Formats: sequence, C-alpha cells, structure tokens
Amino acid sequence: MRVRAAATTSSTELTELPAGVEVLIRCQKQGRRVEVPPYVNDWWAHLPLYGGCITNIHVRSPDDRLPDVPLC
Repeated sequence: MRVRAAATTSSTELTELPAGVEVLIRCQKQGRRVEVPPYVNDWWAHLPLYGGCITNIHVRSPDDRLPDVPLC
C-alpha cells in the first residue's frame, strides 16, 4: 500500500508498505475516492510515523470510516 503526502492518489508517494503490516493511525479524513473492486472508499488514515496517508480500503474495519479514530 502506498503512503501518500495527502488524501489523494495524485499526491506524492512517500513510501510503500507491505500488505498486512501494522500501522499507527493518528486520525482520518475524507479525500479522493478510491476504487479497488469490490471496494470503494473516500476516507483516508493519517500515519504519523510516515508523515502521510493511506486509503482506508487497506485498513481492516467494518465501515469506511474507522471507529474510534478522530477526524484530522
């Protein structure tokens, strides 16, 4: 999964993380809608250790927006 500078796929890629890696999420915000069939999501998680965001599609959660994670 790609860590981006902002909550959009067109922003600078800061790094790439392997699938299944555990990450610390500080907050989340809505950004560009991402489609990875069959999933669609416009929520992004901010990763403070990497200084960027990943789409919530790559985070195991029952909903698009992560429960108990504050807004950025």
